[in-house]
Amino acid sequence: MPLPPEVLEERKSGLVETLSEQYARDFFSLEEYERLVEYAQKIETPRELALLGRILRENALGEMREAETGFQPGSTDRHYAILASRKIEGLPSGERNRDFVSILGDCQIFINEDDLVQEETLINAYALLGEVVIHVPENVTVINRAVPILGDVGVGKRKKRGADSPWNRKLVITGTAILGNVTVKYRK
Repeated sequence: MPLPPEVLEERKSGLVETLSEQYARDFFSLEEYERLVEYAQKIETPRELALLGRILRENALGEMREAETGFQPGSTDRHYAILASRKIEGLPSGERNRDFVSILGDCQIFINEDDLVQEETLINAYALLGEVVIHVPENVTVINRAVPILGDVGVGKRKKRGADSPWNRKLVITGTAILGNVTVKYRK
């Protein structure tokens, strides 16, 4: 059932206000903020409204989880692909938490063995009508905790199985795929 126009406009204004607050907290670059505001202003259905609202709530919840778990400001590295394609080579060292968000875009992350310095590395992947693809070496153990909502979350098969590596690094994937895809692919 469609929302009355005045209610839709009021809720869109609320989303833009939330975007402004999150931009003020350095959740987005200026370019990303402007794209999201443009997208919010073009929303026409309650479903689109709910999807963008969920992404913004996830951002806010991520900040609350950081506070609860003792993360220091700057300990989260966030990357966005909004109406665009983005290719990311490697992971910054020293970061404990990494967020990759794709909204109507495509985010390709290429992880090397050297990038996984901790025994367990956490990646939060969010895809809203977009795709996040994480390419990992074959000797990495992937633990998938991402949740699909009318989307797809998957981990590809390893090409060859051998003895477990003493290296034994783990990559934990969390996040949400809303009408989008979060995929992990093994590579040599």
